[in-house]
Amino acid sequence: MMLAKLSYVLLLVSFWIGSSATFVHSAELIDRIVATVNGEIITERQLNQGKGIIKERFGVQDMIDICILTQEAREEGIPINSQLIEERLSELEEKYSQTELETILRESNLTVAEYREWMERISLQQGMIYQKRIQIDEDIRVQEGEVDDFYSKLKRY
Repeated sequence: MMLAKLSYVLLLVSFWIGSSATFVHSAELIDRIVATVNGEIITERQLNQGKGIIKERFGVQDMIDICILTQEAREEGIPINSQLIEERLSELEEKYSQTELETILRESNLTVAEYREWMERISLQQGMIYQKRIQIDEDIRVQEGEVDDFYSKLKRY
């Protein structure tokens, strides 16, 4: 009886070891992590997508900046301009056939869904930049009396 249990356990262990070795052997690298920003992972694929969309010198720091701006915009509650995104996609669909559009996006390592995500990021960034410009403009308003006082002080020199 004890020998039967031991044989059964050995059989299970050998099966487990064999299947684990097969599992480890079949693992493959899907994408490489190039950076993390506040827990958000930036992959090599995303970096390549950015290069395809922006068409300029685009590096890891640019992707980190985009990630930070997007995170901050979400925290600030900046809305995504969905209407603008849909209009842009409609323009592309009118200009290109579905196959042509998918080919163009594939050349930039993008699917339609990923392109939409990039457009959402861009919308958030633009909204964030616009909001910050308004805040800065409000913070640096100069009263007319302050200008007169400053001018008077300069005239003394």
